[in-house]
Amino acid sequence: MARRMKLKNLPDYSTLSGGQAFELAAQKADNPLQYSFTTPLLQYKNCNFSFAGLKNQLQRQLIREEREKDILADGVIPGIHNLCAGFQLAITRHLCHRLQRGMDYVERKNMIQSDNRILVI
Repeated sequence: MARRMKLKNLPDYSTLSGGQAFELAAQKADNPLQYSFTTPLLQYKNCNFSFAGLKNQLQRQLIREEREKDILADGVIPGIHNLCAGFQLAITRHLCHRLQRGMDYVERKNMIQSDNRILVI
């Protein structure tokens, strides 16, 4: 996604990998809620993860912004930092939601002794 967002075209990110550029751009956001993303798989009772829907949402947001702002081939949208931060926030929400479902399942099924339940990420 960093490549599609053309982060390499910005001097601050030109020498960084895509992930590093994305992270740094997100840190410079002034409004991470400018772009909204829905949390995937909320309606499913399992503990599966899926990031394809989030990626598609990001692509649609990016295309919409490029059209509205008449961004040319090498141009970068003005709200790129907020878009990166909003995307990271959506990923974090998804991870937290799915992990919580897993922890609830483990507790409900009493799969791990209560004095030994530690989550390490």
